[in-house]
This record gives sequence, structure tokens and C-alpha cells, in this order.
Amino acid sequence: MEMREWHALEDQPWRNDAACKGFPTSWWYPERGHGRDEAAKARQICRTCPVQAECLDHALGRLEEGIWGNTGIKERQRIRQTQNTYKRLICQECRVVFTRAALDSRGMRPYCSRACSRRASNRRCQ
Repeated sequence: MEMREWHALEDQPWRNDAACKGFPTSWWYPERGHGRDEAAKARQICRTCPVQAECLDHALGRLEEGIWGNTGIKERQRIRQTQNTYKRLICQECRVVFTRAALDSRGMRPYCSRACSRRASNRRCQ
């Protein structure tokens, strides 16, 4: 695989602080069956990166190839599957962002707690 250019990430401000900046881009895009040494170097650099979380978040939001945030494609697939079991909701009473398991029986209720649910219910009853 040819070296990829950084220009695709120029709009990402966190990129300027990335530990991988200046290293061969091919290390993060190893050929299947080859490039284990390069991938190991890339992961070692990723482990020390101050913007590892932002990099991973970027890759999780897109279907990126290669190593991002010290994870490979299969690792990111597992993370996405785990994330999909939770829903991010906004409490209709206090406006707090909260997560709830998608399979939770209360998951469809728009309140973060029983207290918020009671407050909203009391207001409707008045």
C-alpha cells in the first residue's frame, strides 16, 4: 500500500499534537501478512500519544483502515458493537446527557432518573 497523505486530516486540530506526526504513514497502514514490525512501531508510538482518544474517536466515527488510536480495524469493530448496546439520551427534565443500555426496559423513557421522571409527572398532573 502506498503512503497515505495527511491532507485528509488537515481539518482535525488534534492532528497537530499527534505523536505519529513526522513518522512514515505506511507504518499505520501495514500490508496484510506483512509489515508486522512497522505495525508494532506504530502501536508503540500510539501508546505515548497525547491525542490517542481523539484519534480513536475520529476512526470510530468513520470506517477508517489502518491503525488509529492504537487500535486496528477488528478492535474498532468490537468497540462499535459495544457502543451500539448503549443509547445516548438527553433527560427531558434536567437536560443532562446520559447513557442507558438499549435493552434496558427503562431505555425508552426520556428521563435520567426516577426523580426527574417524578418531577415531570407531577408537573403534568397539576
